[in-house]
Amino acid sequence: MTSLDLTDRMSFDPTAFVREQGGEKRLTLRVQGARCGACLSKIENGLTALPGVKQARLNLTSGKLDVIWTGAVTAKRIANAVTDLGFQVQAHDESAGDAARQAEEKSLLIALGVAG
Repeated sequence: MTSLDLTDRMSFDPTAFVREQGGEKRLTLRVQGARCGACLSKIENGLTALPGVKQARLNLTSGKLDVIWTGAVTAKRIANAVTDLGFQVQAHDESAGDAARQAEEKSLLIALGVAG
């Protein structure tokens, strides 16, 4: 398994997207490159292995990753952990997700038309 003790190597800093509620911190990110159950498991298990991470849930359809934690782990370390596992992360933006999903749907429709 990949080491999750990471250095600061990402230019993206998700700290501004952290929400605190009742002593817990929450972060929603968009993950790119996760396509199957094995990817989902790899990300969720990798994040819950970090100290203080209580829950990590990835929706493969939307690419939305929700992480809940307490303690000293930082949002940047969480994002770095996902990157270290081989996936790209960015801030979760509903409108950007819709545009990306529409582009993928268009690509799939073209492929279906060509195959037919």
